Amino acid sequence: MPNGFNACGVSKSVVGALIDKTQPYHLPDNFYPLSSFLKTKQSRLIGEGFIGRKRYLIQMRQAFRAGRHVCLHGLGGLGKTTLAEAFAHNYDNHSHTTVIFRNGSQINEAHILNTLNKRFAKINSDLAEQIQQAIDDPQTDVLDKLQLLIDNYLNGRKTILIFDNVEDVQMDAGGAYQRSIGSESLSAFLRHLCHNTPKNCHIIFTTRYKIEDLADVVEHLALDKMGYAEQYRLLNYSQILRGIPLQDRDDVYKRLDGHPRGYEYLEALLKHDKTFSWQQVSKAEGDVFENLLLAKVYERLTESEKAIFQMVSVFIARTPLAALAAVSGENEADLLPILQSLQDWSLCFLEKEGQFEVHRLTREWMAQNVTLAEKVEEWALKAGEYFHEQSDFENLIFLELAKEYYEIAEEWQLFMMTFSTLVTFYNLKGFNDRILELNQIILSKNIDEETNSKAIENIGHLNIKLGFYEEALASFEHCLKIHKKSIII
Repeated sequence: MPNGFNACGVSKSVVGALIDKTQPYHLPDNFYPLSSFLKTKQSRLIGEGFIGRKRYLIQMRQAFRAGRHVCLHGLGGLGKTTLAEAFAHNYDNHSHTTVIFRNGSQINEAHILNTLNKRFAKINSDLAEQIQQAIDDPQTDVLDKLQLLIDNYLNGRKTILIFDNVEDVQMDAGGAYQRSIGSESLSAFLRHLCHNTPKNCHIIFTTRYKIEDLADVVEHLALDKMGYAEQYRLLNYSQILRGIPLQDRDDVYKRLDGHPRGYEYLEALLKHDKTFSWQQVSKAEGDVFENLLLAKVYERLTESEKAIFQMVSVFIARTPLAALAAVSGENEADLLPILQSLQDWSLCFLEKEGQFEVHRLTREWMAQNVTLAEKVEEWALKAGEYFHEQSDFENLIFLELAKEYYEIAEEWQLFMMTFSTLVTFYNLKGFNDRILELNQIILSKNIDEETNSKAIENIGHLNIKLGFYEEALASFEHCLKIHKKSIII
Protein backbone atom coordinates (compact mmCIF):
# COMPACT_ATOMS: atom_id res chain seq x y z
CA MET A 1 0.00 0.00 0.00
CA PRO A 2 1.39 3.45 -0.85
CA ASN A 3 2.89 5.37 2.05
CA GLY A 4 0.49 7.92 3.59
CA PHE A 5 -2.68 5.91 2.91
CA ASN A 6 -4.74 3.78 5.30
CA ALA A 7 -6.32 0.36 4.70
CA CYS A 8 -9.29 1.91 2.92
CA GLY A 9 -7.11 3.73 0.45
CA VAL A 10 -7.97 7.15 1.91
CA SER A 11 -5.27 9.72 2.41
CA LYS A 12 -4.33 10.01 6.09
CA SER A 13 -3.96 13.75 5.68
CA VAL A 14 -7.58 13.98 4.50
CA VAL A 15 -8.86 11.88 7.40
CA GLY A 16 -6.85 13.95 9.84
CA ALA A 17 -8.29 17.18 8.44
CA LEU A 18 -11.84 15.99 9.08
CA ILE A 19 -11.24 15.52 12.80
CA ASP A 20 -8.81 18.38 13.42
CA LYS A 21 -10.66 20.55 15.96
CA THR A 22 -8.23 23.42 15.48
CA GLN A 23 -9.40 23.93 11.90
CA PRO A 24 -12.68 25.75 11.12
CA TYR A 25 -15.42 23.63 9.60
CA HIS A 26 -17.30 25.17 6.67
CA LEU A 27 -20.79 23.94 5.82
CA PRO A 28 -21.33 22.69 2.26
CA ASP A 29 -23.19 25.04 -0.08
CA ASN A 30 -26.27 22.81 -0.16
CA PHE A 31 -26.55 22.34 3.63
CA TYR A 32 -29.48 24.73 4.11
CA PRO A 33 -32.74 24.32 2.15
CA LEU A 34 -33.03 26.33 -1.06
CA SER A 35 -36.09 28.34 -2.02
CA SER A 36 -37.99 27.61 -5.23
CA PHE A 37 -40.02 30.82 -4.89
CA LEU A 38 -39.05 33.81 -7.03
CA LYS A 39 -38.08 36.85 -4.97
CA THR A 40 -40.10 39.95 -5.89
CA LYS A 41 -40.67 43.44 -4.53
CA GLN A 42 -43.82 42.11 -2.86
CA SER A 43 -41.90 39.43 -0.95
CA ARG A 44 -41.70 40.10 2.77
CA LEU A 45 -38.70 38.85 4.72
CA ILE A 46 -39.25 35.12 5.12
CA GLY A 47 -42.00 35.19 2.51
CA GLU A 48 -39.37 35.20 -0.23
CA GLY A 49 -38.21 31.74 0.87
CA PHE A 50 -41.05 29.31 0.29
CA ILE A 51 -40.74 26.27 2.53
CA GLY A 52 -43.03 23.26 2.86
CA ARG A 53 -46.86 23.25 2.56
CA LYS A 54 -46.62 20.15 0.36
CA ARG A 55 -50.08 18.86 1.35
CA TYR A 56 -51.70 22.10 0.19
CA LEU A 57 -49.68 22.24 -3.01
CA ILE A 58 -51.00 18.77 -3.87
CA GLN A 59 -54.60 19.74 -3.08
CA MET A 60 -54.36 22.92 -5.15
CA ARG A 61 -52.83 21.06 -8.09
CA GLN A 62 -55.60 18.47 -7.94
CA ALA A 63 -58.25 21.20 -7.88
CA PHE A 64 -56.77 23.04 -10.88
CA ARG A 65 -56.47 19.86 -12.91
CA ALA A 66 -60.12 19.11 -12.16
CA GLY A 67 -61.10 22.60 -13.34
CA ARG A 68 -61.92 23.94 -9.87
CA HIS A 69 -60.89 27.33 -8.48
CA VAL A 70 -59.38 27.57 -4.98
CA CYS A 71 -59.89 29.77 -1.93
CA LEU A 72 -57.25 29.64 0.82
CA HIS A 73 -58.71 30.87 4.08
CA GLY A 74 -57.11 30.94 7.49
CA LEU A 75 -55.75 32.96 10.38
CA GLY A 76 -53.95 36.19 9.49
CA GLY A 77 -50.25 35.63 8.87
CA LEU A 78 -50.40 31.87 8.21
CA GLY A 79 -48.89 32.34 4.75
CA LYS A 80 -51.92 32.34 2.45
CA THR A 81 -50.45 34.96 0.10
CA THR A 82 -47.04 33.30 0.00
CA LEU A 83 -48.58 29.90 -0.70
CA ALA A 84 -50.82 31.29 -3.47
CA GLU A 85 -47.97 33.14 -5.21
CA ALA A 86 -45.49 30.28 -4.87
CA PHE A 87 -47.99 27.80 -6.26
CA ALA A 88 -48.94 30.07 -9.17
CA HIS A 89 -45.28 30.70 -9.98
CA ASN A 90 -44.40 26.99 -10.09
CA TYR A 91 -47.64 25.56 -11.51
CA ASP A 92 -47.35 23.56 -14.73
CA ASN A 93 -43.63 24.25 -15.09
CA HIS A 94 -43.95 28.07 -14.83
CA SER A 95 -46.18 28.15 -17.90
CA HIS A 96 -48.94 30.47 -16.60
CA THR A 97 -49.02 34.25 -16.44
CA THR A 98 -49.98 35.44 -12.95
CA VAL A 99 -52.18 38.51 -12.44
CA ILE A 100 -52.57 39.64 -8.83
CA PHE A 101 -55.27 41.91 -7.39
CA ARG A 102 -54.28 42.93 -3.86
CA ASN A 103 -56.53 44.21 -1.10
CA GLY A 104 -59.82 46.09 -1.29
CA SER A 105 -58.46 48.94 -3.40
CA GLN A 106 -57.83 46.56 -6.32
CA ILE A 107 -60.64 44.03 -5.83
CA ASN A 108 -63.40 45.95 -7.58
CA GLU A 109 -65.03 45.71 -11.00
CA ALA A 110 -63.41 48.79 -12.57
CA HIS A 111 -59.84 47.97 -11.53
CA ILE A 112 -60.14 44.32 -12.57
CA LEU A 113 -61.51 45.21 -16.01
CA ASN A 114 -58.93 47.93 -16.67
CA THR A 115 -56.01 45.80 -15.48
CA LEU A 116 -56.94 42.86 -17.68
CA ASN A 117 -57.49 45.09 -20.70
CA LYS A 118 -54.12 46.83 -20.25
CA ARG A 119 -52.48 43.42 -20.41
CA PHE A 120 -54.53 42.57 -23.49
CA ALA A 121 -53.40 45.83 -25.13
CA LYS A 122 -49.80 44.56 -25.12
CA ILE A 123 -50.96 41.60 -27.21
CA ASN A 124 -53.60 43.14 -29.48
CA SER A 125 -53.88 46.90 -29.17
CA ASP A 126 -56.67 47.28 -31.75
CA LEU A 127 -59.07 44.86 -30.04
CA ALA A 128 -58.09 46.21 -26.62
CA GLU A 129 -59.06 49.71 -27.75
CA GLN A 130 -62.51 48.47 -28.76
CA ILE A 131 -62.93 46.69 -25.43
CA GLN A 132 -61.84 49.84 -23.60
CA GLN A 133 -64.63 51.74 -25.33
CA ALA A 134 -67.10 49.16 -24.01
CA ILE A 135 -65.57 49.39 -20.52
CA ASP A 136 -65.96 53.18 -20.54
CA ASP A 137 -69.55 52.99 -21.83
CA PRO A 138 -71.94 53.32 -18.85
CA GLN A 139 -74.73 51.75 -20.90
CA THR A 140 -72.89 48.42 -21.24
CA ASP A 141 -73.63 45.93 -18.47
CA VAL A 142 -70.59 45.19 -16.30
CA LEU A 143 -70.94 41.43 -16.82
CA ASP A 144 -70.93 41.95 -20.59
CA LYS A 145 -67.69 43.92 -20.22
CA LEU A 146 -66.20 41.07 -18.23
CA GLN A 147 -67.33 38.52 -20.80
CA LEU A 148 -65.59 40.48 -23.56
CA LEU A 149 -62.30 40.10 -21.70
CA ILE A 150 -62.96 36.43 -20.99
CA ASP A 151 -63.63 35.73 -24.68
CA ASN A 152 -60.83 37.84 -26.12
CA TYR A 153 -58.04 37.90 -23.51
CA LEU A 154 -58.36 34.99 -21.07
CA ASN A 155 -59.57 32.48 -23.63
CA GLY A 156 -56.69 30.46 -25.04
CA ARG A 157 -54.09 31.92 -22.67
CA LYS A 158 -52.62 30.23 -19.61
CA THR A 159 -53.45 32.62 -16.80
CA ILE A 160 -53.77 32.44 -13.01
CA LEU A 161 -55.72 35.25 -11.33
CA ILE A 162 -55.00 35.82 -7.63
CA PHE A 163 -57.40 37.87 -5.51
CA ASP A 164 -55.40 38.53 -2.35
CA ASN A 165 -56.83 39.61 1.03
CA VAL A 166 -60.46 39.33 -0.04
CA GLU A 167 -61.50 39.93 3.58
CA ASP A 168 -61.09 43.64 2.74
CA VAL A 169 -64.33 43.40 0.72
CA GLN A 170 -66.05 41.04 3.17
CA MET A 171 -67.59 43.84 5.22
CA ASP A 172 -71.10 45.10 5.79
CA ALA A 173 -72.19 48.73 5.48
CA GLY A 174 -70.98 49.43 9.02
CA GLY A 175 -67.49 48.08 8.37
CA ALA A 176 -67.96 44.86 10.37
CA TYR A 177 -66.45 41.66 8.98
CA GLN A 178 -68.74 39.03 7.51
CA ARG A 179 -68.42 35.74 5.61
CA SER A 180 -69.76 37.07 2.33
CA ILE A 181 -68.76 39.85 -0.07
CA GLY A 182 -70.27 43.15 1.00
CA SER A 183 -71.15 44.37 -2.49
CA GLU A 184 -73.81 42.34 -4.30
CA SER A 185 -72.57 43.58 -7.68
CA LEU A 186 -68.97 42.56 -6.91
CA SER A 187 -70.21 39.17 -5.70
CA ALA A 188 -72.13 38.65 -8.96
CA PHE A 189 -69.06 39.84 -10.92
CA LEU A 190 -66.73 37.31 -9.28
CA ARG A 191 -69.30 34.51 -9.57
CA HIS A 192 -69.60 35.20 -13.30
CA LEU A 193 -65.81 35.15 -13.63
CA CYS A 194 -65.56 31.81 -11.78
CA HIS A 195 -68.39 30.27 -13.81
CA ASN A 196 -67.08 31.34 -17.22
CA THR A 197 -63.30 31.11 -17.05
CA PRO A 198 -61.82 29.14 -19.97
CA LYS A 199 -59.98 25.87 -19.51
CA ASN A 200 -56.46 27.24 -18.94
CA CYS A 201 -57.51 30.10 -16.66
CA HIS A 202 -57.45 29.45 -12.91
CA ILE A 203 -58.37 31.58 -9.90
CA ILE A 204 -57.00 31.67 -6.35
CA PHE A 205 -58.64 33.68 -3.57
CA THR A 206 -56.92 34.33 -0.24
CA THR A 207 -58.95 35.53 2.72
CA ARG A 208 -59.20 35.18 6.47
CA TYR A 209 -62.84 34.11 6.36
CA LYS A 210 -64.76 31.70 4.18
CA ILE A 211 -66.50 33.37 1.20
CA GLU A 212 -69.95 31.84 1.57
CA ASP A 213 -71.46 33.40 -1.57
CA LEU A 214 -68.72 31.73 -3.67
CA ALA A 215 -68.84 28.38 -1.86
CA ASP A 216 -70.50 26.58 -4.78
CA VAL A 217 -68.02 27.82 -7.42
CA VAL A 218 -64.76 27.73 -5.43
CA GLU A 219 -63.09 24.95 -3.44
CA HIS A 220 -62.27 26.29 0.03
CA LEU A 221 -59.11 25.01 1.71
CA ALA A 222 -58.70 25.91 5.39
CA LEU A 223 -55.00 26.66 5.95
CA ASP A 224 -53.44 25.04 9.00
CA LYS A 225 -50.35 26.17 10.90
CA MET A 226 -46.91 24.92 9.86
CA GLY A 227 -45.83 21.56 11.20
CA TYR A 228 -42.67 21.03 13.22
CA ALA A 229 -40.61 19.99 10.18
CA GLU A 230 -41.75 23.08 8.24
CA GLN A 231 -40.87 25.35 11.16
CA TYR A 232 -37.45 23.72 11.39
CA ARG A 233 -36.75 24.24 7.68
CA LEU A 234 -38.08 27.81 7.76
CA LEU A 235 -35.91 28.76 10.70
CA ASN A 236 -32.83 27.25 9.05
CA TYR A 237 -33.59 28.97 5.74
CA SER A 238 -33.23 32.41 7.34
CA GLN A 239 -29.62 33.45 7.97
CA ILE A 240 -30.82 35.57 10.88
CA LEU A 241 -33.13 33.06 12.58
CA ARG A 242 -30.68 30.19 12.30
CA GLY A 243 -28.55 32.13 14.79
CA ILE A 244 -31.05 31.35 17.58
CA PRO A 245 -29.29 28.99 20.04
CA LEU A 246 -30.24 25.34 19.61
CA GLN A 247 -31.33 25.00 23.24
CA ASP A 248 -33.92 27.77 22.74
CA ARG A 249 -35.41 26.61 19.45
CA ASP A 250 -37.92 24.11 20.84
CA ASP A 251 -39.46 26.84 22.99
CA VAL A 252 -39.60 29.17 19.98
CA TYR A 253 -41.43 26.45 18.04
CA LYS A 254 -43.94 26.04 20.88
CA ARG A 255 -44.55 29.75 21.46
CA LEU A 256 -44.95 30.80 17.82
CA ASP A 257 -46.79 27.52 17.11
CA GLY A 258 -46.12 27.32 13.40
CA HIS A 259 -47.20 30.91 12.67
CA PRO A 260 -45.10 32.25 9.72
CA ARG A 261 -45.73 35.92 10.44
CA GLY A 262 -44.58 35.39 14.02
CA TYR A 263 -41.24 34.24 12.60
CA GLU A 264 -41.29 37.20 10.22
CA TYR A 265 -41.70 39.67 13.10
CA LEU A 266 -39.04 37.86 15.13
CA GLU A 267 -36.61 38.05 12.20
CA ALA A 268 -37.24 41.79 11.85
CA LEU A 269 -36.42 42.29 15.56
CA LEU A 270 -33.27 40.16 15.37
CA LYS A 271 -32.06 42.18 12.37
CA HIS A 272 -31.68 45.18 14.65
CA ASP A 273 -30.60 43.30 17.79
CA LYS A 274 -28.43 40.27 17.05
CA THR A 275 -28.66 38.93 20.63
CA PHE A 276 -31.60 36.55 21.03
CA SER A 277 -33.87 37.17 24.03
CA TRP A 278 -37.33 36.00 25.11
CA GLN A 279 -38.45 39.64 25.18
CA GLN A 280 -38.09 39.60 21.40
CA VAL A 281 -40.33 36.53 21.13
CA SER A 282 -42.91 38.23 23.36
CA LYS A 283 -42.76 41.33 21.15
CA ALA A 284 -43.29 39.15 18.06
CA GLU A 285 -46.31 37.55 19.77
CA GLY A 286 -47.73 40.99 20.56
CA ASP A 287 -47.34 42.10 16.95
CA VAL A 288 -49.18 38.98 15.80
CA PHE A 289 -52.02 39.67 18.27
CA GLU A 290 -52.52 43.11 16.70
CA ASN A 291 -52.44 41.64 13.20
CA LEU A 292 -55.00 38.90 13.91
CA LEU A 293 -57.91 41.32 14.57
CA LEU A 294 -59.37 38.73 16.94
CA ALA A 295 -61.51 41.21 18.86
CA LYS A 296 -63.36 42.26 15.70
CA VAL A 297 -64.00 38.64 14.73
CA TYR A 298 -65.04 37.52 18.22
CA GLU A 299 -67.77 40.14 18.41
CA ARG A 300 -69.29 38.76 15.19
CA LEU A 301 -69.93 35.34 16.76
CA THR A 302 -73.33 34.29 18.06
CA GLU A 303 -73.73 33.79 21.80
CA SER A 304 -73.64 29.99 21.45
CA GLU A 305 -70.51 30.23 19.28
CA LYS A 306 -68.83 32.47 21.86
CA ALA A 307 -69.66 30.05 24.67
CA ILE A 308 -68.29 27.03 22.82
CA PHE A 309 -65.24 28.94 21.53
CA GLN A 310 -64.26 29.82 25.10
CA MET A 311 -64.22 26.09 25.89
CA VAL A 312 -62.49 25.21 22.62
CA SER A 313 -59.69 27.70 23.34
CA VAL A 314 -58.76 25.78 26.51
CA PHE A 315 -57.69 22.67 24.56
CA ILE A 316 -53.97 22.69 23.83
CA ALA A 317 -53.53 20.21 20.95
CA ARG A 318 -55.35 18.36 18.17
CA THR A 319 -58.42 17.21 20.07
CA PRO A 320 -61.19 14.70 19.28
CA LEU A 321 -64.72 16.06 19.22
CA ALA A 322 -65.65 13.64 22.02
CA ALA A 323 -63.42 15.58 24.43
CA LEU A 324 -65.29 18.82 23.75
CA ALA A 325 -68.58 16.97 24.18
CA ALA A 326 -67.39 15.69 27.57
CA VAL A 327 -66.39 19.17 28.75
CA SER A 328 -69.41 21.04 27.37
CA GLY A 329 -72.11 18.43 27.99
CA GLU A 330 -73.37 18.96 24.43
CA ASN A 331 -73.93 16.33 21.74
CA GLU A 332 -71.20 15.91 19.12
CA ALA A 333 -73.78 16.40 16.36
CA ASP A 334 -74.69 19.81 17.82
CA LEU A 335 -71.06 20.85 18.28
CA LEU A 336 -69.86 20.03 14.76
CA PRO A 337 -71.66 22.90 12.93
CA ILE A 338 -70.41 25.36 15.57
CA LEU A 339 -66.83 24.19 15.04
CA GLN A 340 -67.35 24.47 11.29
CA SER A 341 -68.50 28.07 11.75
CA LEU A 342 -65.46 28.82 13.93
CA GLN A 343 -63.23 27.41 11.18
CA ASP A 344 -65.01 29.58 8.61
CA TRP A 345 -64.01 32.54 10.80
CA SER A 346 -60.45 31.07 10.98
CA LEU A 347 -60.67 30.78 14.75
CA CYS A 348 -59.93 27.06 14.77
CA PHE A 349 -58.84 24.32 12.40
CA LEU A 350 -61.21 21.39 11.90
CA GLU A 351 -60.11 18.14 10.28
CA LYS A 352 -62.43 15.87 8.31
CA GLU A 353 -62.13 13.26 11.06
CA GLY A 354 -63.64 15.73 13.53
CA GLN A 355 -60.46 16.68 15.38
CA PHE A 356 -59.99 20.38 16.05
CA GLU A 357 -57.26 22.74 17.24
CA VAL A 358 -57.02 26.41 18.16
CA HIS A 359 -53.71 28.16 17.44
CA ARG A 360 -51.68 28.86 20.58
CA LEU A 361 -51.63 32.62 19.94
CA THR A 362 -55.43 32.63 19.61
CA ARG A 363 -55.70 30.62 22.84
CA GLU A 364 -53.41 33.10 24.55
CA TRP A 365 -55.50 36.06 23.37
CA MET A 366 -58.69 34.41 24.64
CA ALA A 367 -57.13 33.72 28.04
CA GLN A 368 -55.91 37.31 28.33
CA ASN A 369 -59.01 39.09 27.08
CA VAL A 370 -62.13 36.92 27.25
CA THR A 371 -62.23 33.71 29.27
CA LEU A 372 -62.37 33.95 33.08
CA ALA A 373 -59.47 32.23 34.86
CA GLU A 374 -61.79 30.12 37.01
CA LYS A 375 -63.58 28.89 33.88
CA VAL A 376 -60.26 27.94 32.28
CA GLU A 377 -59.40 25.88 35.38
CA GLU A 378 -62.86 24.28 35.50
CA TRP A 379 -62.78 23.20 31.85
CA ALA A 380 -59.12 22.14 32.00
CA LEU A 381 -59.95 19.85 34.93
CA LYS A 382 -62.77 18.22 32.95
CA ALA A 383 -60.46 17.84 29.96
CA GLY A 384 -57.81 16.24 32.17
CA GLU A 385 -60.33 13.80 33.59
CA TYR A 386 -61.52 12.90 30.08
CA PHE A 387 -58.03 12.16 28.76
CA HIS A 388 -57.09 10.30 31.95
CA GLU A 389 -60.08 7.99 31.47
CA GLN A 390 -59.23 7.47 27.79
CA SER A 391 -55.54 6.70 28.36
CA ASP A 392 -53.95 3.28 28.15
CA PHE A 393 -50.44 2.04 28.71
CA GLU A 394 -49.75 1.18 25.09
CA ASN A 395 -50.24 4.80 24.09
CA LEU A 396 -49.36 7.34 26.77
CA ILE A 397 -50.17 10.45 24.73
CA PHE A 398 -53.56 10.90 26.42
CA LEU A 399 -51.94 10.50 29.84
CA GLU A 400 -49.42 13.21 28.91
CA LEU A 401 -52.33 15.45 27.90
CA ALA A 402 -54.12 14.73 31.18
CA LYS A 403 -50.99 15.87 33.05
CA GLU A 404 -50.92 19.11 31.03
CA TYR A 405 -54.58 19.87 31.73
CA TYR A 406 -54.22 19.13 35.46
CA GLU A 407 -51.36 21.64 35.50
CA ILE A 408 -53.55 24.29 33.82
CA ALA A 409 -56.29 23.54 36.36
CA GLU A 410 -53.70 23.71 39.18
CA GLU A 411 -54.93 20.35 40.48
CA TRP A 412 -51.54 19.35 41.85
CA GLN A 413 -52.62 16.12 43.53
CA LEU A 414 -54.01 14.76 40.26
CA PHE A 415 -51.00 16.20 38.45
CA MET A 416 -48.57 14.30 40.69
CA MET A 417 -50.61 11.09 40.45
CA THR A 418 -50.46 11.25 36.65
CA PHE A 419 -46.79 12.21 36.77
CA SER A 420 -45.94 9.17 38.93
CA THR A 421 -47.81 6.86 36.55
CA LEU A 422 -45.92 8.26 33.58
CA VAL A 423 -42.54 7.88 35.30
CA THR A 424 -43.34 4.26 36.20
CA PHE A 425 -44.23 3.26 32.66
CA TYR A 426 -41.46 5.26 30.99
CA ASN A 427 -39.10 3.47 33.35
CA LEU A 428 -40.46 0.10 32.21
CA LYS A 429 -40.02 1.10 28.58
CA GLY A 430 -36.52 2.46 29.18
CA PHE A 431 -37.30 6.04 28.13
CA ASN A 432 -34.65 7.53 30.41
CA ASP A 433 -34.47 10.93 28.70
CA ARG A 434 -38.21 11.42 29.13
CA ILE A 435 -38.01 10.43 32.82
CA LEU A 436 -35.29 13.03 33.40
CA GLU A 437 -37.27 15.65 31.49
CA LEU A 438 -40.45 15.00 33.52
CA ASN A 439 -38.63 15.29 36.84
CA GLN A 440 -36.91 18.49 35.74
CA ILE A 441 -40.34 19.89 34.82
CA ILE A 442 -41.56 19.05 38.35
CA LEU A 443 -38.60 20.87 39.88
CA SER A 444 -39.23 23.92 37.70
CA LYS A 445 -42.83 24.09 39.03
CA ASN A 446 -41.55 24.21 42.65
CA ILE A 447 -44.91 22.92 43.91
CA ASP A 448 -43.66 22.14 47.44
CA GLU A 449 -40.63 20.68 49.22
CA GLU A 450 -42.04 17.14 49.36
CA THR A 451 -42.73 17.12 45.62
CA ASN A 452 -39.28 18.52 44.87
CA SER A 453 -37.72 15.82 47.05
CA LYS A 454 -39.59 13.09 45.17
CA ALA A 455 -38.39 14.45 41.81
CA ILE A 456 -34.77 14.65 43.02
CA GLU A 457 -35.04 11.09 44.36
CA ASN A 458 -36.30 9.91 40.95
CA ILE A 459 -33.33 11.57 39.28
CA GLY A 460 -31.04 9.83 41.77
CA HIS A 461 -32.49 6.40 40.95
CA LEU A 462 -32.14 7.20 37.24
CA ASN A 463 -28.46 8.08 37.71
CA ILE A 464 -27.88 4.75 39.49
CA LYS A 465 -29.54 2.98 36.57
CA LEU A 466 -27.24 4.78 34.14
CA GLY A 467 -24.12 4.21 36.25
CA PHE A 468 -23.63 7.85 37.31
CA TYR A 469 -23.04 7.06 40.98
CA GLU A 470 -21.56 10.40 42.06
CA GLU A 471 -24.54 12.29 40.61
CA ALA A 472 -26.89 9.80 42.29
CA LEU A 473 -25.18 10.33 45.66
CA ALA A 474 -25.52 14.10 45.29
CA SER A 475 -29.25 13.73 44.54
CA PHE A 476 -29.86 11.52 47.60
CA GLU A 477 -27.88 13.91 49.85
CA HIS A 478 -30.08 16.74 48.57
CA CYS A 479 -33.20 14.69 49.41
CA LEU A 480 -31.85 14.02 52.90
CA LYS A 481 -31.33 17.74 53.52
CA ILE A 482 -34.93 18.45 52.50
CA HIS A 483 -36.24 15.71 54.83
CA LYS A 484 -34.14 16.97 57.76
CA LYS A 485 -35.39 20.48 57.15
CA SER A 486 -39.04 19.30 57.18
CA ILE A 487 -38.47 17.38 60.47
CA ILE A 488 -36.98 20.47 62.15
CA ILE A 489 -39.93 22.58 60.99
